[in-house]
Amino acid sequence: MNFYIRDFGAVGDGRALDTAAVQAAIDAAAVSGGQVIAEGGIFKIGSILLRSNVELHIAADATLLGSENIADYQDFKELTHMDWELAPRKSNSCLILLHECENAAITGFGAIDCNGQHFVVPDPENRICKYKRIDGFTPPRVVLAVGCRNLTIRDVTMVNQPAGWSYWIHDCDFVTVKDITIRCSVEYPNNDGVHINCSRDVTVTGCDIHCSDDCLVTRANSATLKENKPCERIRFSDCRLTSYSAGLRIGWVNDGVIRDVAMENITMTDCSVGISLYIPTLVRSEKITDVGREATLVENFRFRDLSIEAAGHPIYIKAGDREEVKVAGIRDLEFTNVTCRSPQLPYICGRPDAIVKDIRFVNCSFTQTDSTWCEKRPCTGYLMTPGQSYEPLPMTVKYAENIQFLNTTIGN
Repeated sequence: MNFYIRDFGAVGDGRALDTAAVQAAIDAAAVSGGQVIAEGGIFKIGSILLRSNVELHIAADATLLGSENIADYQDFKELTHMDWELAPRKSNSCLILLHECENAAITGFGAIDCNGQHFVVPDPENRICKYKRIDGFTPPRVVLAVGCRNLTIRDVTMVNQPAGWSYWIHDCDFVTVKDITIRCSVEYPNNDGVHINCSRDVTVTGCDIHCSDDCLVTRANSATLKENKPCERIRFSDCRLTSYSAGLRIGWVNDGVIRDVAMENITMTDCSVGISLYIPTLVRSEKITDVGREATLVENFRFRDLSIEAAGHPIYIKAGDREEVKVAGIRDLEFTNVTCRSPQLPYICGRPDAIVKDIRFVNCSFTQTDSTWCEKRPCTGYLMTPGQSYEPLPMTVKYAENIQFLNTTIGN
């Protein structure tokens, strides 16, 4: 059954606040299941709660426009699947929330415009990003799915994110993200693409993502959950990525188990780093809310048919070397048919109590390129210090064992 948001009072002129009408349509559809349709207008909304058995369909001639008023965004503190005080930026707030939903979807060839220019200000002192968040609340993410099962996100274009993650898939099972487009400003900080955390059986395919922060993220930070959950059986394929951080980010400080991930037929252009498995040395838990409670274990990753253009390292693997950074292991990674062009070469560095091991490069090519184009980028990006030398460096392999190179070329 179809439920048209205009029938519930939505105006769609880009000025009137249509949150109540959209939520009313969702609530009506949830009774027996159905499709909630936004078409023929710009519908300004604050936070809405999507429900089980409801498909939110944004037609090609429609836009959901995030409100510029911070009062229109909810914190959803009454929803308890996650501990909001331990969430990044200590908030559950978002534009669209899916909480313990089953069989829900966001579809359509329309757009989600996050109205992000209202949540940033120029930062002339910052040489990495030209803007910073306003001194006050900003939505830390746009779409948050937590504790969901059988979720689909398809075809939608998201633009103008407000210095926050585009999609956070958190403790979900059986998720399909297909043919979406993400266009974040590279001048705004902390705009991730699809952030998959503590989730299982997730497929991301056919997506076009342009971010200032990491495009595709796999993590296992269980700090907000009642029990520790792995991130496993994740597949990325047929995607196009541009990032002023990493095309693919794996892990962070004190994540848990991240395993059984495949990445196939991916093109990364103008990334600061292609693949980043970087567990930082410095723990600043009093300042950073996004820190886990386990030792990070990364294993059984398969990368195949990748093309990487990076301003820094095409592959960067590093285990933080302080005891506060818990690392259980980084092992069993295979790179096949990977072609990289970048000023730097792969960097692999474990530590004495966390040896990186069992990495295979098969039919790969790592070519060091001229760095002129990197120096002209409008922002420097992640893992790149402003004003740093771009002089090519040799490949680094340290605290590692059983690193194999089969039919692989490294250098010019």
